[in-house]
Amino acid sequence: MMRQFLVWTFLGFVPSAVLLGGTVAAADLAGVVVRFEKYDGPATVDAQLVDRRQLRLDVDPKTEREPLAIRVELPDTGRNAWPVADVAVRDARGRALAVRRSGIEWQNLLIPVPAVRDTYFVQAVDPPGGRPSLPSDKQRQFTDPASGLSVAIARWYDGRQAALSIRFDDSHPTHLSKAIPILRQYGFRGTFMVNPGGKEPNTRRRSEFEDHRAEWEACARQGDQEFANHSAHHRGAIGDEDVEAEIGDAAKAIWQLFPNKSKLMA
Repeated sequence: MMRQFLVWTFLGFVPSAVLLGGTVAAADLAGVVVRFEKYDGPATVDAQLVDRRQLRLDVDPKTEREPLAIRVELPDTGRNAWPVADVAVRDARGRALAVRRSGIEWQNLLIPVPAVRDTYFVQAVDPPGGRPSLPSDKQRQFTDPASGLSVAIARWYDGRQAALSIRFDDSHPTHLSKAIPILRQYGFRGTFMVNPGGKEPNTRRRSEFEDHRAEWEACARQGDQEFANHSAHHRGAIGDEDVEAEIGDAAKAIWQLFPNKSKLMA
């Protein structure tokens, strides 16, 4: 039977938990989940948040002799979300460990470790070279000494220092199930480059938009996201007439959802 023991300690209000062939729940570690991967044995790992973006793992193999794998799941949404920049895993001597991830899911880490007593750190890291700096007012302006003409980098709406366009292509179902709920959680607006054409005859190619049309239409009615033209079927075109249909039919479908609003295309 799988056994789990939670031991709480407070080092500057830092939560800690020990697992024995079980799982440290997210609530115990500010949204971080730690567990052995496919393992039920004597080895233990003590998981402790050193600070808000650093996790300490103390492994004790006990009598275990085979290599172990620790699964770490980091929160990627909500108030405890870790930054997406990058995550590094190092041992107590500062040496980087090879980490396996599931595709592009940066927040799910599988850390292979030997069956020896050791300490490991999971740490959020900033991108190389630091974050870009914003231009000063002087750097935003240029005057041609010969003509005296001056130009300046335009400022963003409402005095903002920068703008970010968040764009999603191809009407993928995860845009509805994942992306849009996360955007709404943070109050962000996304631009969805959709392929609103229906299933074409004599082809096995499905229409992701058509399969989820009711959900896309519900999103349009809510009005907090933007749709834009990515062609009707995302298959290219042969000849001018086909180009006209692929672009035009997509535009007509989008204008039915957003009358006189969307003029974007990719």
